Amino acid sequence: MSAKSTKVGEQLIGSFSRVPLGIFFPRDDTLISEISKDAKTDKNGYYSSGKFTYWENKQVLQALSIPLKIRPRLNDTVSAVASASFNVGFAYGIKLTKTVYNKYYYSTTGSAPYRLLNHGYKKFSFSPGFFMGPAIVDLKSTNTNGVIKKDRSVAALTTGGYVVVGYNEFNIGFACGMDKTFGPLQGKWIYNGKPWFGVVVALDIIK
Repeated sequence: MSAKSTKVGEQLIGSFSRVPLGIFFPRDDTLISEISKDAKTDKNGYYSSGKFTYWENKQVLQALSIPLKIRPRLNDTVSAVASASFNVGFAYGIKLTKTVYNKYYYSTTGSAPYRLLNHGYKKFSFSPGFFMGPAIVDLKSTNTNGVIKKDRSVAALTTGGYVVVGYNEFNIGFACGMDKTFGPLQGKWIYNGKPWFGVVVALDIIK
């Protein structure tokens, strides 16, 4: 490695603490003879190209979790109830995404050649769709009209629709669905097949 390249590397490493963590990883290290005229620079010698924005829509498959469910009031004796749980299901929807893209360069002299450090992007999205997944339901005397004498947990299927907003790969939003239990006690649960509302968190699997 030449003395000049070693010096450039030392300057880059020394400057990382003054820029947002992770911007330049992985590094590209491509040498560029000319960059766009609207590229902006800072006192550390970093250049950011003008932003390029575009829209796209496509089908998406997501892993979805419902950490919070709110079951509405059923009658004068059964009030609304909120429950926290961990479950993972699959969601299918249409994703509308706005991408803001730019490139980062570096120059020790303030002129060519420039070193292409990395490509940067931010994605903002909106996704409606439907979901399906397994769930666990706690059966008690209070939610089975006294049929169950000893508390137990049974398997259920949760289905519904959702809307989420996303930043890059992370998505959070709102869902409406219902749970259906299985087995001989099916139908004894007072919330069986009744709508609920909740918060959902989703992660893209197939884009």
